[in-house]
Amino acid sequence: MKKIPIVLVVCSVLFPLLFVLFSTEQTKEAISQLKQPAVETKEEVVVIPKKVNQPSKKPEQLERLEKPSHKQKKQKVMQRKPIIILDPGHQKNADLTKENISPKSDKQRAKQLPSAIGINTKKKESIVTLQFAKRLQKELEKKGYEVVLTRTKQDVQLSNKERALVANEKQATYVMTLHADASESTRRGFYVATPAKQAVTLKKYKESEKLAVGVLRAVSKEDRVFEKGIFYRNENTVFNWSTAPSISIQLGFLSNVKDDKKMSNAIYLNELAKWIAKGVPKAK
Repeated sequence: MKKIPIVLVVCSVLFPLLFVLFSTEQTKEAISQLKQPAVETKEEVVVIPKKVNQPSKKPEQLERLEKPSHKQKKQKVMQRKPIIILDPGHQKNADLTKENISPKSDKQRAKQLPSAIGINTKKKESIVTLQFAKRLQKELEKKGYEVVLTRTKQDVQLSNKERALVANEKQATYVMTLHADASESTRRGFYVATPAKQAVTLKKYKESEKLAVGVLRAVSKEDRVFEKGIFYRNENTVFNWSTAPSISIQLGFLSNVKDDKKMSNAIYLNELAKWIAKGVPKAK
């Protein structure tokens, strides 16, 4: 019987013992790790801020937020001030080329007739009407209206139709054209014209007439008027092209000595502006 070397005997005993011992240490370590919180979990808790930023809105979301709603648009329209368009009649140079007097008529008239001229002052109608328009503007603004002038200087080229279209574009509440007449030297005094009751102006006929009566009545209480009644016009280009109620105010007759003098008097013009404004309904 052969003898087993002692080295083999020792190895055969120690190896199993070492294997068991090594396995046991790994097992303990694994169990110990299971009992501790994971490193990743601990780091997440530390780095997460208290307030988390909301994700940025998409472009279409921003557009919807910025774009006013139908209700907001309606409120904006309701809050808009009523607008009066003041049209200081005439301009520096006449324009005798023709334009249709109405969108429903082929009949034509000059785009802009020459100004009347003061019999003594030699002041042009275009200057008188522009100076007065600025005075009347201030008085109407006190009543809550937004007031827009079709022209603010002499050197312009605006036909009567174009003046009406300016008013339409602004969605005017009222249109008031300003003039100073010329006729027989004996004629004098303030008067008002309004659209006639016809197809083109029928929708605005009553409102125009109401405005005209109010203005004429207010002035007649304070000053001499040429005619206490209203003049009705079928072929007034501004009336026919305008979609808003409109009137034509004649400040007086430049061909009359007394009227000519009054229309160059700043104190009188200031008073006249106040009287006219009293006859215009309060802004709503």
